Amino acid sequence: MTAHENLYTDGVRLVRDSTPKSRIASLLRLADEIGPDHPDSVVTGRGYTNDLYGWRQSAAMRDFIADAAIGALVRPRCPILLGCRLLIRDAGPVRATPWHTDFEHWPVRCDFAWSVWLALDDEAVDSGALNYAKRSHTDPWTAGAPVDSYEMVLADLTPGDLLIFDPRVVHGRVTPGYAAHIRRFVITRWVSAEARYRSGSELMPLAPGHGLAPDEPLVKSPLFAQ
Repeated sequence: MTAHENLYTDGVRLVRDSTPKSRIASLLRLADEIGPDHPDSVVTGRGYTNDLYGWRQSAAMRDFIADAAIGALVRPRCPILLGCRLLIRDAGPVRATPWHTDFEHWPVRCDFAWSVWLALDDEAVDSGALNYAKRSHTDPWTAGAPVDSYEMVLADLTPGDLLIFDPRVVHGRVTPGYAAHIRRFVITRWVSAEARYRSGSELMPLAPGHGLAPDEPLVKSPLFAQ
C-alpha cells in the first residue's frame, strides 16, 4: 500500500522529522514576533492562537506551505489551503480532552479535508499528546460513543514532525497530565477543489475579505484560487 493509500485509509499519519531545523528556527522566530498581544491573537486561558492571516508576508510560512510532504500527501486530494494557525500552549496542568472530531467546526462543505500540524516543540504523552482513532473518519461516530474498537495513533511529536489527519477522525485523551514547557505548533487546513463556504457563528472564521456568500465555491475568492 502506498503512502497515499495508507493516509486515505487510516485517516491519520505521522511524518517524522519532516521539516529542516532551519525552517523550525524561522517559525519559532515568527511565533516570538507575533505573541499574545498581536491584534489577531486570541488568548485562550491555556495559551493563545493566531490565525496568521498575513502568512503570505512570511517567508517561513511560505516555505512551510511548500513543504515536500505536504505536496506529496496533502495537495493531491486537497489543493486548497483553507487557513493557517499558530497555536501556543502554556506550560502547566493539561486537562483530559473528550473524544471529538473537528470537521463540524470548519466553515466549508467538501468531500475531502486534511489538518496538518507541525510541531515546533516536544509534545509527549504527559504534556498533552492526543490519540487518533485510525479509520474512524469513515464511521458514523457520534459524541459519547465508545472508541475501544479502534487502533490508536499517539501524536507524540518532536520538533519537525508532521501530524496529518482527516478532521473527521475521532481524537482525544482520557487522562490529565502536566506540561513542563511551552508547546508551539503551526497548523494548516486543506480542502478539496469543490469546497463551498458555509457560514455560522459556531464555525471557524475564514480570512477577512474572502467575499464569499454562503454555498459559493471557495475558488471564486482570490484568497483560495488555485
